[in-house]
Amino acid sequence: MVARRIGFVFALILASLAASTGYAYESDAFDKGTKRVTALVGSGTAFDESYFIIGAGFGYYIADNLELGIDAESWSGGTYDITRVSPSVRYVLPARTEAKPYIGAFYQRTFISELPDRDAVGGRAGVFWLTGQRTYFGAGLVHTRTLNCDQSIYRPARTPIPRS
Repeated sequence: MVARRIGFVFALILASLAASTGYAYESDAFDKGTKRVTALVGSGTAFDESYFIIGAGFGYYIADNLELGIDAESWSGGTYDITRVSPSVRYVLPARTEAKPYIGAFYQRTFISELPDRDAVGGRAGVFWLTGQRTYFGAGLVHTRTLNCDQSIYRPARTPIPRS
């Protein structure tokens, strides 16, 4: 089960990289047709244990400043194997500055071995700073609301989380 989930995350990374090769024209980072590829390696805490996290994401701007995306994470190293998949939508407000505010919404499905899956919805807001023609750094807040939280198993989480 763990190998299959980790394989899924790696397949998503490879698909994202393959889909993002080459651009037909010069454009802004948020123009229609632009792709976003993200990779994540880090650590986190769940169930009072530390986990190693690997993840990937892909987004596509279906219109200027409007992105549809999907992100996935695999958490390992603790008692439970955790996989999180999250489709999202994000809108980058048009601004003629290097700081571009954004807002977005997402759905999140979390698969936890031996425990019931969790569903959540949330929103995010922040700012992207352009660091090059097609690269940027972002920081913001994320607010998540768990939809099916059995409080005898899980602690409810409705706290805004800073992201960078």
